[in-house]
Amino acid sequence: MSGETAKYSTVSTFDARRGSKIGTSQGYSKFTFEDGSVILFSWTAEMTREQDGLPANHGQGIIIKGTGRFEGIVGTSAFSGKQLKPAADDPKLATVQHATITYTLQ
Repeated sequence: MSGETAKYSTVSTFDARRGSKIGTSQGYSKFTFEDGSVILFSWTAEMTREQDGLPANHGQGIIIKGTGRFEGIVGTSAFSGKQLKPAADDPKLATVQHATITYTLQ
């Protein structure tokens, strides 16, 4: 799976003070690959603000399920990402995430 890309969706909660430059988040993410195979993660992350004021994050996750060619998968992930534009310019808050997944298929 080296170098593959996937569609990414997530459900999460955030814990941060208004105006703070740091915080934490946790949630569940779904990676759907071109062939329809899916990997589901549980994760935690640290939230920060970059010099340009845009939110960024880094964290780690645990694989909780796989489907298709990932049936039986176990492993972890490490990730980081950043919001691309201010909310005023992009109400959907598009973000780019980079993830490294270390796994085995059982």
